Amino acid sequence: MNIKSAIHALLQTLIEERALLQMINDVTYSETSDTHYHSSVGKHIRHNLDHLSAFISGFNEGRIDYEDRQRSIDIEQSRTFALEKIEELILCLQQLPADDDKLILIREETYQNTESRQWLSSSYGRELQFLLSHSIHHHAIIAMLPSIICLDLPSGFGIAPSTQRYQESIDPQASCAL
Repeated sequence: MNIKSAIHALLQTLIEERALLQMINDVTYSETSDTHYHSSVGKHIRHNLDHLSAFISGFNEGRIDYEDRQRSIDIEQSRTFALEKIEELILCLQQLPADDDKLILIREETYQNTESRQWLSSSYGRELQFLLSHSIHHHAIIAMLPSIICLDLPSGFGIAPSTQRYQESIDPQASCAL
């Protein structure tokens, strides 16, 4: 596992989120869709930032609980708050070690009583890959929101790096598409 590459890819997703937030206004950011479970750009961004924050806060102790999230309404409804959090997380990711794929514990997610949740083994690199995949997944949902569809998003927004490389290998001039 190349930790440095995983951190770089995750930084790119935050840079994409920052660029998106700079393209839209506050109304578009917080406007909920009648489709997609009444979601908004802000709700998806907040969700991604919550997962990254949970990772960062549990990293040093080696125990990460993705259910222990802030769920900040401020970040969900305000681009300003979201942009501040993105900048904070960019700095945190840049300071993570890039040379040690240490073992960590992840708290399981379950429908049962939260007190009975177990700790599962994982690794630093595996969790970085999860966060990358998770972020791209939510970017893809954001790109389908009615308020965003009309925007000229960057060609790779919401598309996995492997899909982008595959598309380029078939037709270097083609825009990225699933």
